[in-house]
Amino acid sequence: MHIRSNAHFIAGGPLSRWVGVAVCALIVVLAFTGTNLSASAATPPSLGTTSGYAILAGTTVTNTDSPTVVDGDLGLSTGSAVTGFPPGTLTGTYHIDDTAAVKAKADLDTVFAATDAQACDSTLSGDLGSRTLLPGVYCYTSDAILYAKTMQALDYKPPMIIADDSGYSDPSFIKSAGKISQGAFNRSSWSVGAPGSPTFLINEMYKKKSGGDDLDDTSARQMQGFLVLCDAIDRAGSTDPAKIQAALKATDLKPDQLIMGYKGVKFDDKGQNILASGLVIQLQDGEHYVPVWPKDKAVTAPALPYKGW
Repeated sequence: MHIRSNAHFIAGGPLSRWVGVAVCALIVVLAFTGTNLSASAATPPSLGTTSGYAILAGTTVTNTDSPTVVDGDLGLSTGSAVTGFPPGTLTGTYHIDDTAAVKAKADLDTVFAATDAQACDSTLSGDLGSRTLLPGVYCYTSDAILYAKTMQALDYKPPMIIADDSGYSDPSFIKSAGKISQGAFNRSSWSVGAPGSPTFLINEMYKKKSGGDDLDDTSARQMQGFLVLCDAIDRAGSTDPAKIQAALKATDLKPDQLIMGYKGVKFDDKGQNILASGLVIQLQDGEHYVPVWPKDKAVTAPALPYKGW
């Protein structure tokens, strides 16, 4: 059984306990109890080398509960920080950024791709804790969509809605609930920009690859991070990790060198961008977010009160 959404769930597979991934969570659910929910048979993706892992993560693994017994291997790539073991107990082997962990992470990407390519047999929403999910492909409706549709059903329009990224930035939210959520504010560091601007042209290229979806705050930040890394490698003139790290520490990019609405990119001694900044965007037409604050970044003025539908 597979569930597709921002967070991906797989149940009925051979993974021992749970798998956590820093960028996109894959949670292996062994069992739900309560109401049965059926779906037609799906094609189970091959788990490859991930099948022996109880924990497979990207940057860190932290255990805060004791005593915790994890039955299987623990893999981490490309990070190296594992805390809480002990007092937690692992019955398998630690693979900390080694060849096995790198291969397992690659196999996990394949699992995601194979799962995402399958058509949904059923769409779910709300709390899954009271349901038993049988083998099949399930799509999970964003809570933001559920909120919007419930508000419309109750004819409830608050004076203002302020979201914080998450489901309100998911392209599926605009497709499914944009027209009934007109006026919702959201937090972002990305804006498509005016026609002909660099960000507009980059977004057009992205849409050709994404099937028509715009870049959003999450995907644009990922692209910006990749571009910052490319800049560092170019300045390092080498693929030597130490030289790339030194180049990253010396990064000092200006706003006109970025696709994000930051004041620049410059890292402190903890690796945080001290010039990061955000925008307040608003879904004014039900189809596109536009920046409304700060004033020097705004495309238009905020529209109040919340229109909804």
